[in-house]
Amino acid sequence: MLAAMLLIAMAVVPFGYLLRRPVEVPVAGTITLDGVPLSYANVSFFNLDGYRGGCDTDVGGTFSVYLLPGSYQVAVTKMDADRFGFIGPTELYLQMVAKQEKLCEQVNARYGDWSKSGLMADVRSDKRNNLVFALTTPPIVVVP
Repeated sequence: MLAAMLLIAMAVVPFGYLLRRPVEVPVAGTITLDGVPLSYANVSFFNLDGYRGGCDTDVGGTFSVYLLPGSYQVAVTKMDADRFGFIGPTELYLQMVAKQEKLCEQVNARYGDWSKSGLMADVRSDKRNNLVFALTTPPIVVVP
């Protein structure tokens, strides 16, 4: 009898824990840079409770991830520039890689630190979470 009660208690406690455990909700979105989809970037979400999540964008700048409901500070970093699939080094290839490396530097400097990026997300369980992050590069200053 005691053994049966222990077995029931062991089954009920984990089930009760699962009912109280916070549930992650789907979050989808798009990241653009100066109006152009930001492909192959990493988007990371950080909340005050120490919870974090993240994922990568696809070639169209879209992402999807599951997060706990709450408010998040967001960081975006651009990944490795060498994603073109060219067999190089050709002049065109080297120019494209140099341009992508500059883009990576700009994105990572401005948006790579979640505490300084200024990007925020409010994830809720009672609505569709479709986020849009419209990033911009710093303006070019021409000195005469």
